[in-house]
Amino acid sequence: MINRLFVSPHSERATHAQWVLVALLTLFGLALRLFKAAEWGFWIDEMYTLRDAEVRQLGQLTFRMTRGALAWFGRSELSLRSPSIFLGTLTIPALYVALRPIIPRWQALLAVTLLTVAPWHIYWSQNARFYASILLFYTLALLFFYLATTRTEKRWLWLLGAAVCLAVAVLDRIFALFFVPVASIYLFTLTLTGRSPISLKKWGWLGVVGVLGMAAVLWFVRDNVSVFVAWFVGSPNYNPVRLTLELALNMGLPLTIAAGVGTLFALRERTPLDWLLVCSAWVPVLLLMVMSLFVLVNPRYVFLCFPSWILLAVRAIRPSMGRAAVLVLLAILLVEPLTQDVLYYAYLNGNRPNWRTPLTDIHATGAPGDRVLTLKPELAAYYTPDTDNLLIDGTVDPALVAPPRPAIWLMEAPFALPDAWQEWAADHCKIVSIHDVQLVGRTHMMRTYYCPAVP
Repeated sequence: MINRLFVSPHSERATHAQWVLVALLTLFGLALRLFKAAEWGFWIDEMYTLRDAEVRQLGQLTFRMTRGALAWFGRSELSLRSPSIFLGTLTIPALYVALRPIIPRWQALLAVTLLTVAPWHIYWSQNARFYASILLFYTLALLFFYLATTRTEKRWLWLLGAAVCLAVAVLDRIFALFFVPVASIYLFTLTLTGRSPISLKKWGWLGVVGVLGMAAVLWFVRDNVSVFVAWFVGSPNYNPVRLTLELALNMGLPLTIAAGVGTLFALRERTPLDWLLVCSAWVPVLLLMVMSLFVLVNPRYVFLCFPSWILLAVRAIRPSMGRAAVLVLLAILLVEPLTQDVLYYAYLNGNRPNWRTPLTDIHATGAPGDRVLTLKPELAAYYTPDTDNLLIDGTVDPALVAPPRPAIWLMEAPFALPDAWQEWAADHCKIVSIHDVQLVGRTHMMRTYYCPAVP
């Protein structure tokens, strides 16, 4: 059966069974992305999404969809996350449809299967942020661009589709502009190997149009650019080693290793698709490593290239390996993410700090006018609207703690309290709850101290 699967020509019409499998994968992916999405509380970045959708009225796709969901379903964790759940689920069939004319059907099916169960993709599909949207449209732009460079029919239509999808991604966040160096290096390699289907002159004109288009898009997101420069440049928080380790953990170590093997195969075979996958997987990661030396970065900024890593891993599987070796490799690639999914749902609180439980307890047991002191007052304001929610910093402000004062709920989350507040809490408060979430390499602290009122 495996041999028949391997030799199936990708140019044939997909069988009914394959479409049924894609439909089942989509439904399974939807179930995974809905499961517990309504139970886990918000974290701080989701509060920013709520602010940007309701108060700032931002016009990007993610925020427009968020406003629509809030208007239809009201404020809740599930409604705010529903755009990401929808777009994350939509990525499964969309990726399969886009890959069908490019790679063998068994590779397309395996790629969307790995994406369906990937913990990293499930996580961002359950977060009220723009990462699921960016991954979907960035990947479509990349694949449409590939079709434009390797097909003679409908070339300008493919280019138009790539431009539209890229514009949607960049409008959501400017790091979708990783597309520019990826596409440039890819075209350069095609030109060097004599495989470019378009003359250099035409590519030059296309480049001019692309630069003008990107300038127009950047004008619309100029506020994001200014915020990035003001808050991120000159504040490095990672280094290349830590970044590499976290990316491997996020993608899954077996998949990362398989993608490395796939990269070696791609560099040996050097087809246009091989060049595209190598460029789209490695260029954003290498650029982010360099940026980490000077700029505040996060592994999620290259989440958009995750499908390229999956495709490289899939292309590392060769029929010549033998049935037993193929089955073992497939088992490893599937069992590891499924195991991580169990941990994610059962023990790790969705890999996010547990703000909801202690704050809802405060809302239920505290008195109106109680004071909640935290490093993230936006979350306290959402879950405990009847209390006085205030921001703390590195020093103990006498105005916050001097008598007379109401009862204080001091939140040690998601990081340890500054030393001055730890000393004050030791003398005036008692710890009443601990809801830490222990992840690999980090802890999302969540500890609540109760400090009685002082008349």
